[in-house]
Amino acid sequence: MSDSSNPEGFPQAIAPEFVEGFMPGAWSEVSEVIREIFARLPYGERIHLSNGRAFEIKKFVEPRLNDSGRWEFGFDAIFPDAQPGQIDHLEFFTRHTGGGGGLAAPVADTD
Repeated sequence: MSDSSNPEGFPQAIAPEFVEGFMPGAWSEVSEVIREIFARLPYGERIHLSNGRAFEIKKFVEPRLNDSGRWEFGFDAIFPDAQPGQIDHLEFFTRHTGGGGGLAAPVADTD
């Protein structure tokens, strides 16, 4: 099911209390996981693409809670040798989008 105000179909917000109610400790793990991933990206290391171009990863946005209550961070892929007419950088955001199995919504009693 999709929400017209949210074309990606994700819930608008995830309350920490909701997550903790189903999986105690999970909310703190989300922030720790995203911070660890952010810290371990190979910043400044030259990475070569199959077309011969090379890029370096640069920090763009530190891990944070966004307006929808989801953890996210951003980074740039910088092409230091870009020529005129070539893309000189790409911007990426990584965010927590959910969890597996244990975060099912409560079922309403229909009796």
